[in-house]
Amino acid sequence: MRASNFSQAVKSQIALRVNYICSNPSCRKSTAQPKRNSTGSLKLADAAHITAASPGGPRYDSSISEAARSSEGNGIWLCTDCARMVDLDPDSFKVSQLLEWKQEAESLASKGFVITNRSKFRQAAEKVLASLRNAELEAGISGIDGPLEQLRIASAELEIPLAVEIETKKLLSKKPCNNVIAIEGSCRIRFPDGSWTGGNVFGVTGSEILADYKMVATTALEQWIIELG
Repeated sequence: MRASNFSQAVKSQIALRVNYICSNPSCRKSTAQPKRNSTGSLKLADAAHITAASPGGPRYDSSISEAARSSEGNGIWLCTDCARMVDLDPDSFKVSQLLEWKQEAESLASKGFVITNRSKFRQAAEKVLASLRNAELEAGISGIDGPLEQLRIASAELEIPLAVEIETKKLLSKKPCNNVIAIEGSCRIRFPDGSWTGGNVFGVTGSEILADYKMVATTALEQWIIELG
């Protein structure tokens, strides 16, 4: 029987699911680094089999299919030292334990993604706050469009409501010869507890409306930053 080895694509998927970090909770070392004095990178790990690829190997399980044996679910990303350790001592490192390591490592990698998005949210929120704090009352808020767009993207990635939303639309005359007759601006401020405030006003821009909600928008963003840590 030929060994059910992992394809390169499967190996890459196993590594990516843990961000190239060793899955052993007592290790957790990064397993990829740049080559010194040259281009390229070094990979100091490999995808280890949870149940062996062939009979006689560590933790071999004859009850699973060849396809399952070579699938992503049967692989765990370990640094070179940890991979050697678990295969040399299969009685101490059983299937159930390796599956726990795999699940925990993937969970931590997912949390790392969320933490990155929270950092992006905080950076955008702080830029919006700076624009709000520097704005004069009853005046438009300059330089806020970019930070608001960054805040929108970060909120979407975190799958949370948009904390500060402003928009404007031009109201056109029904007569084709007429130009724009008015501008309608809208502003909505949302809090972490689900409550919100805001409004629509004719004849002013959204940033001018936001200036009117300067204090409440500041409070809302400060609460979101605390909520998301």
